Amino acid sequence: RVLNVIDDCNRECLLGQGSISFPSRRVIGHLEELIDYYGKPKYIRTDNGPEFISSEYKEWCNEHNITRVYSAPGKPMQNGYVERFNRTFREDILDAYLFSSLSQFQVIADKIIEDYNDNHPHESLGGKSPREFANRRQSTVEFLKVLKQVFDIIGEMGALGVAGNLSFAPRIKRGIGVFELLGSLFLQLIQLIIDLWTAFLGGNGFQ
Repeated sequence: RVLNVIDDCNRECLLGQGSISFPSRRVIGHLEELIDYYGKPKYIRTDNGPEFISSEYKEWCNEHNITRVYSAPGKPMQNGYVERFNRTFREDILDAYLFSSLSQFQVIADKIIEDYNDNHPHESLGGKSPREFANRRQSTVEFLKVLKQVFDIIGEMGALGVAGNLSFAPRIKRGIGVFELLGSLFLQLIQLIIDLWTAFLGGNGFQ
């Protein structure tokens, strides 16, 4: 059996692990490793396999405040990103090679997954590979955060200007008050853009 995990946002394959079986405890172990490396997702979307409907898996999700999302029975395209990747995985790896051991499978699978993440373009990602898209997304979000920090500093300078120039306060107080109001509104707008951009580029979840 193979456990594939896809990032909902950029379609990157985070895990392609082979094993004889995947009981819930083993699945949880792999998910914990992914969380340690990538951070915790808001949700995990799966099918209704026994490892995902077990009480142990449900309790683990509840403990970590992760929402469980299940595809309806007989409707695999509700889990479409990973199902599409599974087809690619099956054609490029499982159907293309004969394996003498799990370790041999894992070496080949890891190599092809790396190539997929770095070089496989997606039309939905603007013709970019998963990692290319993730880098662009991160750069944009970081720019917006830096811009927000700049206006935080400007707002603090404005407040200090009022405190440090009390003799001029009667003439500038009204202007500074308007400036601070506009600055506060702009900061809220920047934060909203960051949140919307993150949500638009993809969910914060695994499949």
